[in-house]
Amino acid sequence: MTQPASPVLWPLGVNERLDAAIKLYRTSFRRLAAAMLVVGVPVAVIDGLLQWWRTSVLVTAPMFIVRRSDGTVTSIHWSALDPEIGALAITIVLGFLLNAPTRTIAYGLFGDTYLGRQTSWRGALATGLRRVPSQLWIVLLIDGPIVLGWGALALLGIVIARASPAAALVVLPIGLAVLIADLWWAVVNRLAVPSLMMQRTRGVAALRRSWALVRGTWWSVFGTVLLAWVLVLIVTRVLNAILGVIVGAIVPSSHPGLHAFALGSIEGLGAVLVFSPFTCAIATVLTVDMRVRKEGLDLELLTDGHAGGAGPGSYGFLPQPKARWAPSPPGTWRPPGAPPSGSWPPSPQ
Repeated sequence: MTQPASPVLWPLGVNERLDAAIKLYRTSFRRLAAAMLVVGVPVAVIDGLLQWWRTSVLVTAPMFIVRRSDGTVTSIHWSALDPEIGALAITIVLGFLLNAPTRTIAYGLFGDTYLGRQTSWRGALATGLRRVPSQLWIVLLIDGPIVLGWGALALLGIVIARASPAAALVVLPIGLAVLIADLWWAVVNRLAVPSLMMQRTRGVAALRRSWALVRGTWWSVFGTVLLAWVLVLIVTRVLNAILGVIVGAIVPSSHPGLHAFALGSIEGLGAVLVFSPFTCAIATVLTVDMRVRKEGLDLELLTDGHAGGAGPGSYGFLPQPKARWAPSPPGTWRPPGAPPSGSWPPSPQ
């Protein structure tokens, strides 16, 4: 009879977290791709249609700035921005709503894999779809104060600028303070949605759960998220450039609407299958790591593993420790002060 595997968990460094996230993504890719394609293909098509629509809006919109032949400005049509602002707002809102299921699916599947639970892609899909309303509520609690803060700052800037354009500079330090506060707020809440999927904590309780896990380790969490973001940004830029060349060869830019649709659909599908899941894998690893550091999750999982809670090889993707303790070979005990050589105890004369 095969003994169920037990997890080898310990507090991870930043590099180990990135390594674990990459291996977690690779281990779960088949089930992840199967579940993601069910919602990812419609999301990609809708995203492509939105890009097509935005392109047509930009083509048919009036000129924002009208100039004379010598280059001087004759008039500025602020209303020319209305179609672009409306198209951008609709794109953001629909993108937020359409991508919510992809995140809950990824968080649920990664969490189950990391904790040694056997979940099929159908189970991950069903669980992810059920948790979408809870996830949207959590994200609204997180992003709501950020939107309100920047909205209030913009309104303050407009009021001050109308009263005295020179006094509008006072908004700059306030904006910097708001930016710092938003950054802190985003990091302390980074583990809220993973907590929803792994521990079923919802709403404000999920935010408090994230605060408790991040407390005292803000810089460590921030450093990991920042490095992961830089990595995703680099890979995204490279792949999007390659995709742009391929799409441009198949659908030339002389057909702007069709070109935007093809490029938007392919980039949207790549985001659903690669980029968004990797950020979810990072947050999942961080959540488990914080629970190991602060709650002894490694001991809990060790008990579950010996009790049959995890299957063989469930934790094979985790990074292995650099050094392991091994007992020294059996030998003869020597009391303090005994000679280093010779037999002990001394043979009787």
